[in-house]
Amino acid sequence: RPRDTATVGETPPRQTRRVHAPAPGKPGIRRLGRVSKFWLQRYRVHTARWVSNPGVRFLARTPKVYDTQRRTIISLPFLKRLAKGFYSARLVHYDAVRHTAGLWVKKQIGAASSASRCSCGGRYKRLPGTTRRFCGRCGKVAIPSFGHTPRLESLYAHVDLRTRRIRWQVKVGVDKLTPLGVDDAGRWLLVYRVIRIKRGNKTSRTVVLKRLSLRTRRVDWTLKVKLPTRSGLRSSLLGSPRLHASANLKKVLIREYDERTRRRPRGYLTSPPARGVIVDVGTTRTVSFHAPVSSYGVVFDAKQRYLYLSSHQLGKIYKHDARTGKLLASITQGYGAFHLLFSKSGRYLY
Repeated sequence: RPRDTATVGETPPRQTRRVHAPAPGKPGIRRLGRVSKFWLQRYRVHTARWVSNPGVRFLARTPKVYDTQRRTIISLPFLKRLAKGFYSARLVHYDAVRHTAGLWVKKQIGAASSASRCSCGGRYKRLPGTTRRFCGRCGKVAIPSFGHTPRLESLYAHVDLRTRRIRWQVKVGVDKLTPLGVDDAGRWLLVYRVIRIKRGNKTSRTVVLKRLSLRTRRVDWTLKVKLPTRSGLRSSLLGSPRLHASANLKKVLIREYDERTRRRPRGYLTSPPARGVIVDVGTTRTVSFHAPVSSYGVVFDAKQRYLYLSSHQLGKIYKHDARTGKLLASITQGYGAFHLLFSKSGRYLY
């Protein structure tokens, strides 16, 4: 249980670890430790060693990183200072061994067209991470009207942890790009964007993938994946694509979200049912297969030969061939499966 917060460059004190082991010969759970005052999430910044907090936007909070090996929380207050000139910022890469970090930042293009002062005379200030503004004098929140949303461009800023400065930054695009993460070797950053076109009752969606090389500082790979056209969906959640990438960014899974009810035991997406698309980044080859409903847990094995999916509602775990998309096996593990994770040896799936 970490009781202190270390700063970058300092050696955190060595801490003891409690292990509550079950009785010999009986199955059970070993509790290795507990993290306090830290909001855990499944978004990682480099490998399984470092976990960021918060991982979305930290303009209003001091970013922190949890080191799972040393079991300490590392505070990065200087990143908040570096992100002051941007519209939003997100920590997507951190490596204390190479003394590097990466920020996914968005910069506003042009000046805002809405009023800069409130009716009371106070000046508006922007709420971090949103398009809303509030008055610094009376505290009134002003929601911009349609058409006043600022135009943003996405950039990647490479930070040197030794000098605590941005070494270089590169523009990736002006679209609404979302980062998937940096590979284990720290060579590439993978981002994506979903383009939705609605015509009447039908909605078509295209996923655009881009890969930024951190060595050449250029986008060296782009791919567009078109999903089936859907019609008559009761909410925007149904059919929305969700993406997951392997640790080395060589395999990417794009899956449509679907859920079942008593009236729709097979789900809402029909003809075709919910699809899953496996993308091979090296060969740009894509294979499609039938994705289960409420598939929250996704993980590739270490060699990217197999893909494992878990269905929250069906209570099953599915094993697919990552090259052909063929279903190889499935087991029933019970209702409520969310996340999947391999052990270090690759023998066990949690």
